[in-house]
Amino acid sequence: VSSETDFASRSEAFSKLVTDLAATAAFTGTSEPQELMTQSIVGDPTSTVKDVMDDAILAIRENLQIVEAATLSTSRTDSILVGYVHNKSIASFEAGTAAAMVELDPLEGSTLSHDEITDVGKKLAMHIVAANPIYVSPADIPAEVLEREQAILTETIAAEPKNAKKPPHILEKIVSGRMRKYYEEVCVLQQSHMTVEDNPKIDKYLQGLGLELVAFERLSIA
Repeated sequence: VSSETDFASRSEAFSKLVTDLAATAAFTGTSEPQELMTQSIVGDPTSTVKDVMDDAILAIRENLQIVEAATLSTSRTDSILVGYVHNKSIASFEAGTAAAMVELDPLEGSTLSHDEITDVGKKLAMHIVAANPIYVSPADIPAEVLEREQAILTETIAAEPKNAKKPPHILEKIVSGRMRKYYEEVCVLQQSHMTVEDNPKIDKYLQGLGLELVAFERLSIA
């Protein structure tokens, strides 16, 4: 939810609005802003999100808008959802400038307790807020996105003067190396964990704990 000033966004009224809208989005499973505006507010079936937004605009005296929404629900029987809110508002621990939620699934043989999985999930959500990945793994990248990225890299590398006399198989190895770098930028499982000691690769770290990252969502004001 956007406001015109930082002062308004730190107010108790604004924080309550955000948490009420988030609860409604989660309850209804609605993540499209225009559709969300038509939903009844959780706890007050006589009021829609639009009604509450209009009241908040009058009370706060600023133009407020739902810019983006995201929902995440468990897709497996034993999976657990864990969230993290960054730079929390002084008026509510549920509102902040960025947030992430992860779905973790304990694999067969995992000995971690619910609390231990929650701790792993919170640290992973913290990493996601900081690193801003787009996908879980390379397998989740759409084929057209991969093809476009590889074509750009191939053209860029071939045009570099230092590569002018290199044979095709060497250029292919360079492209493969750059693609691995791309995966590390956009896929969370290929990244080094920023909130765990020694910064292990997240895929190997989770495998060692007997956990699978099924999905994640990230939102921020920037």
